Amino acid sequence: MALIDDALYDQTVERLASWQRCLGAQPDHRPLTRVTSSSGTLEHPAAQRGLNKTDDDGVRRFTSRRENLWIQPKVDGVAITLRYVDGELVEAVSRGDGERGQDWTARARQLPAVPNTLPEPISALLQGELYWRMEEHIQARSPSSGARGAVAGAMARSSPEAATLEHIGLFVWGWPDGPNDMESRLAQLSALGFDSADYTYPLDDRRDAAYWRDSWFNGPLPFATDGVVIKQAERPGVRHWSSSPPEWAIA
Repeated sequence: MALIDDALYDQTVERLASWQRCLGAQPDHRPLTRVTSSSGTLEHPAAQRGLNKTDDDGVRRFTSRRENLWIQPKVDGVAITLRYVDGELVEAVSRGDGERGQDWTARARQLPAVPNTLPEPISALLQGELYWRMEEHIQARSPSSGARGAVAGAMARSSPEAATLEHIGLFVWGWPDGPNDMESRLAQLSALGFDSADYTYPLDDRRDAAYWRDSWFNGPLPFATDGVVIKQAERPGVRHWSSSPPEWAIA
């Protein structure tokens, strides 16, 4: 169980950033770290990056200056990095502070939603969200579902039941060392068995960010959401990634 409601936690993080700005300090947009020591932690091969959050005006400014933009639901779960070598899962790391996280390799191998072996013998670094599977969940009706806390609690248990592990899904939203253009990334993720393409759409005049935000907020989904993420189709290579929020994506 989460110690506080997910929405209250997010509000507290935003309030901290506001106080830091008032005091003239540079706000730290990364989620508050739960990594309290280096024992049992691993360094992320590519940093798990937080996102700058904005409103409708900010979205208009962001989209007016960029082309070839895509949108995904911001899945409300627990972030994880999966590293595959020659198609075999060799490492799983929790979000942590974005640069180091808990070693979740053993637990990830128990999750039915996380393949231990890919259908192709490729090496890949995947970033995604572990989420609590929900039946026809409508975010507008149940904004405080506790879904994130349910996943975090399951991952923290010493011996969770098989039914609990089966209740955890995976949404892959990033492939830092994968194809640089979005269409190729989505096609290859689909070939590997991931459903990222089912929830990733290009933005255009007919279906803009507001359309998808409202559709996902008011329509049924298999997971809880806490917004949307807009990102450029092309982004810097993995060597240039740090834990600071990127310029090519926004929530």
